[in-house]
Amino acid sequence: MTEIIAIGLNHKTAPIEVREAIALSDKQKKRLMGDIIELPHCKGVVILNTCNRCEIYTCTEKPEDAIRQIQDRLDSHSDMQEELEEHIYFHEGENGILHLFRVASGLDSMVKGEPQILGQVKEAYEFSCEEGCCNTTMHEIFKRGIRAGKRARDETSISEKAVSIGTAACELAEQELDSLREADVLVVGAGDMGKVVLRNLISRGVSDPVISNRTFERSLYLADEFEGEAIQQDEIEDHLEEYDLIISSTGSSEPIITWDMCGGRLDSSNKKHLFIDLAVPRDIEPSVNDIEGIQVYDIDDLDEVIKENLPEGMSDLEKIGDIIEREFESLKRWMKHRKAAPLIEALNEKAEEIRSKEVEKALNKLITAEDKEEKKRVMEDFSRSLVQKLLHDPIVNSKRFVENEEEQKKDEFELICDLFDIEV
Repeated sequence: MTEIIAIGLNHKTAPIEVREAIALSDKQKKRLMGDIIELPHCKGVVILNTCNRCEIYTCTEKPEDAIRQIQDRLDSHSDMQEELEEHIYFHEGENGILHLFRVASGLDSMVKGEPQILGQVKEAYEFSCEEGCCNTTMHEIFKRGIRAGKRARDETSISEKAVSIGTAACELAEQELDSLREADVLVVGAGDMGKVVLRNLISRGVSDPVISNRTFERSLYLADEFEGEAIQQDEIEDHLEEYDLIISSTGSSEPIITWDMCGGRLDSSNKKHLFIDLAVPRDIEPSVNDIEGIQVYDIDDLDEVIKENLPEGMSDLEKIGDIIEREFESLKRWMKHRKAAPLIEALNEKAEEIRSKEVEKALNKLITAEDKEEKKRVMEDFSRSLVQKLLHDPIVNSKRFVENEEEQKKDEFELICDLFDIEV
């Protein structure tokens, strides 16, 4: 029987140094998906890779073999095999599906209800579709998971109450610097997270923020939107000592700010410098935190800030649980119908084979029948023989099932297959 399995690690099971070791670029993700789809026990694969999680979803008839083989492939993408084994988790069957639904609904996020994860699940699903790695079952599971996530946001107010990671970063900055009104601020990265950070900084009194992005045109665009200044990324080093606060959230695979850039330039400064790194892999080398006068926080350090700012009475969680349960029950019905389709086809084929043979025999007899009574006997013999042939296997096998306790432990699908003596 085909089952979905989810293999991965997240912010709850693995520290940032382990998560960033398997952070995948699109090119690496494409290669890993290609490796997995070629495995003998895997049918369809989706990889969800964000700053807080890396998860692989696949359908398989042999979960244990698939888990072992996928873990081997993951190990080959990292030089932290022992750490991966310590922090990785597995969800099989219904647990795998429910885990995906919880992820898409924001219930498994560092910030419960945060809206970004639903978009990330959609992107992971669409990426798999584009690469031809998503089979029919995975299509249906992810479509319903995404629908559960959308309903969670449309039918409850959880996303309105959520404290975003960008908001938490600005809250932490305000706590550390007392006030942001007079702070000189650099925001590195002009994606969705960068926009959230800039919006929060402006609301807390920051003026003239400096923005830097790999694509300078994007920096200029946001600088115009938030009334700030844009600089090239290779200019950051020349201006480091000017900033009280740097918040970075790029998708770079290499650090943007290194110890070599800061050491000797900032350690002699009397100014306090606060760096907040929201990226995975990290944009700021951890060793920068060893430089006197610089305090570096990464995304894992925001956990306490998020907990302190969680709204009271999260009654929406119960409503979302109900939404997930309803979508899950609907999916189970679909899976049962899909499972029955080849069985129904096989039953029809067997019945048709019996019918064709009996019709041929009856027609041959009808040709030589001399009167109405003889023709009637031919048709009665035909109908009687047809019924007997159709019911022969079910009757014989039913007697066997009643006498054999092991047979009684089989599920409905296996019982019907054995009852009618068909293979699906």
